[in-house]
Amino acid sequence: REWVAPAALLFALLDLLRASSGSGSEEAVASARQLLARYLLAVVPIVNPDGYAYTWTTNRMWRRTRSNRTSCGSEVGAVDPNRNWGYKWRETTSVSYRAELRDPCTNVYAGPAPFSEPETLAVATYLRTR
Repeated sequence: REWVAPAALLFALLDLLRASSGSGSEEAVASARQLLARYLLAVVPIVNPDGYAYTWTTNRMWRRTRSNRTSCGSEVGAVDPNRNWGYKWRETTSVSYRAELRDPCTNVYAGPAPFSEPETLAVATYLRTR
């Protein structure tokens, strides 16, 4: 589903690094160097590598982690990492959407608990320690 995101991120990073090493206009070089001097950039091109690989080999539209929590017909129940964060986890005013967030057989299953997935927990832990 989102194959272009890692490639676009890496392309932008390459462009930034080239500019910071002197490639490009004076303005681009100065801007890149200022940005890199001022900020610590944490680049995580793929947070869900198992799910990403699965989209290339088995199911192009897969969006969840590969945690095999339950059987859902021909697929396995898994967690949508975009919904597995602790901030307002599973909160919604929609009754039907709330049911989907709790059902491991839907594409938007939020998981059994916030940060239950190693992918979201690793990113959250990294961000908390910085």
